Order: sequence, then C-alpha cells, then structure tokens
Amino acid sequence: WIRYFPGQYGEIFIYELSTGKERQITFDRKRISGVCWASNDQIIFSSNRSGNFNLWMVPASGGSVKQVTKGAGPDYTVDISLDGSKLLYFQMQTTSHIWIAGTDGSIPHQITFDDVFLWRVAFSLDGKEIVFASSQPFSSKKGARVYSIDRNGRNRRELTSVEENIGNPIPSPDGRWIVYVGTPLNEPQDSGRIYLIDAKNPGAPKFVCKGCPYRWINEREFIYSRFGDSTYSTWINSIEGGEPRKFFEDSTLAYPLQGGKYVGYSDGRMGRRGYWISAAPGIKDPVLPHPKKILDYQTTDYGEFDKSGKFFYYVKNAGELCRISIPSGKEEVIRGVFPGLNPAFYHSSFDISYDGKEIVYTDSRFNSKLIMIENLFK
Repeated sequence: WIRYFPGQYGEIFIYELSTGKERQITFDRKRISGVCWASNDQIIFSSNRSGNFNLWMVPASGGSVKQVTKGAGPDYTVDISLDGSKLLYFQMQTTSHIWIAGTDGSIPHQITFDDVFLWRVAFSLDGKEIVFASSQPFSSKKGARVYSIDRNGRNRRELTSVEENIGNPIPSPDGRWIVYVGTPLNEPQDSGRIYLIDAKNPGAPKFVCKGCPYRWINEREFIYSRFGDSTYSTWINSIEGGEPRKFFEDSTLAYPLQGGKYVGYSDGRMGRRGYWISAAPGIKDPVLPHPKKILDYQTTDYGEFDKSGKFFYYVKNAGELCRISIPSGKEEVIRGVFPGLNPAFYHSSFDISYDGKEIVYTDSRFNSKLIMIENLFK
C-alpha cells in the first residue's frame, strides 16, 4: 500500500501477515499515484521520481528501482494480469486554451490553440494583455513558467525562465508588476515562495515572502495566504516586503470589497464551508448586519469576487456563468454562451476585467488513454 506523508509525498510499504511487521520499499519522498503486485514479486507503481509520472518497478523484497515507461506521461492507475503477461495503465494529459467573452455572454472567441496546460489567467488593467501560467501537458518534469499574450492571441512572451511549479501570476492594478508563487520541482507545494517581476522587463524575480498570492489591493500591496501546521490564514504584504499584516480569521481566504466596506471570503471550517460576505470589522451595515453565506462548496469548486467588489462570479454548470450581487446576495444566471467554461477549478480558471465587461477563461480538458504492455518480464 501507499502511505502518505506531510509534504505531499508517498512511499510504498508491505505488511507481512505472518509476523505483523511492515517494511518500507521506496524511499524517494516523491508522489505515488498507483501500485500493483505482480505474481513474480515485482511491485509496479506510478511515481514522479524522475519528474514526470511514469511507471517503475521494485522487488517486493526491496532493492534497486527500474523504470518501466518513459516520456511526458502522466502514467497512472496500473494493474497487471495474473500470469504477468499483460500490464495495463491509464495515461491522462490535461490541455487547455484561452477564451475571451463579454460578461453578458457575447462574442466568445478562442485566442490560443496549442495543446499545453495553462491556468490562472488574468487581465491586465487595460484588458489588452492576458497573464497566465503554462506548462507542457500536465505533469511534465520541465515545470511551468509565467507568460503574457495580447488579447488577439499574438505576441506571447515568456516572463520567467526558471523551471519550477508556478501558481497565481497576478498583474498589479497599475500594470507595472506581476506577483506569483514559485516552488522548486523537488519541494512540496506548501513551501511556495512569492516572487515579484517587472511586467514589461521581467529580469530576475525578486523574492518577497513565503506563501501564495491571490489579489492586489492597491499598487503596492497584495493579499496572500501562508500555511501553518494545521491551518491557513490571509495576510497583506507589500512588494517591498517588511512585516505582513493579518487580514482576517484563520482558515479563511478573504478579500476587501468595495473599498474595504465589505469582506468576501471562502471559509474552510467545518459547518461553515463555502463562500461568505460580511461587513468589514468595525463597520455596522444595516443591509448586511451579519455574515451571509452566498454559496456552498457543493455548488462549485471555484468562484471569483470581481475587482469592483460588487459581484461574485461562479460557474454553476458547464458553460453556465452566474453572479451574485454584493451585499444583497441576489443571484443571476447570465444568458449567453461560454464554450468550454467548466465548474471545477482544477479544469478551468477565469478572471473578470477591471471594467467588469469581459471574462477571460480556460477550457481545460482531459486527453486520456488506456495502454497495455505485453510480456513486460521477457
């Protein structure tokens, strides 16, 4: 079986029924997604121990590990026939493209067409550029980089040069800066570091602090989360670094809305899981006297408060965009067509333009195969 450890990695263990003892077979500190036991006492498993998720095998008694499959993968969910003559595994790649449409559902159009995996798309202030993170089809060992592209799909620029895991590249309101989280390929995701680059002349990234950025609140400060042993919390930091300020309650990811009059947040605490709005601390608002839950996590995996703080946007069903007014909580289904817009954040991400008139989003999809290897041990 696979035992999972803090730091998002797993190791293979064997339990001996006769003695009640267990033995550890792998010591890679890498992720493992599937395991099977062949009749000749070879353990075959899927791991990213070389960067990509490929298949490997190791004797059940322990010893050296041998690579079975190579390439970009990712190769998951492995099984083998009783006589060991046929090995079957599942390969899945995620690819995506960028679309732009009016928030009223008008004029949807695709602006990228190559089969790469990209996410966390964001508009520049003037809406003329899109910033995003991209990699080769999911689980490439080459990691990811930050890019920008004109809204017409031309002039794609690579803004970072280090191969690492990339998250949440976000342009500043004045268009001068981009913050993002970068994690070395051999480190767990919760060890991410926030970097700052010049949007026009990137150069070497500047380290700001540890954590993950989510939103700018002005030209110099941004909201970010940092992770502790058992919880996460929302903080404010400056691009100059310095002492961060805690913004809201533990186990929430919170944003100031409408100039700080309200707070919108996602709450991960038991009994409160979902998206909420409340008056800002110290402010009494007769329209919103108490915190109000506007959406449950069961409805959608992902939503966004727009930059005006007047609406919360989310995808209810595939291709169906909805928004909730703040502070009234009134929900509206936007009549229009959004091809490929998906309700799961893992598959799609989106951003609303500063003027609220457009949405940029990804149409991420799975390309899946079942693959069989015959006579693996001959």
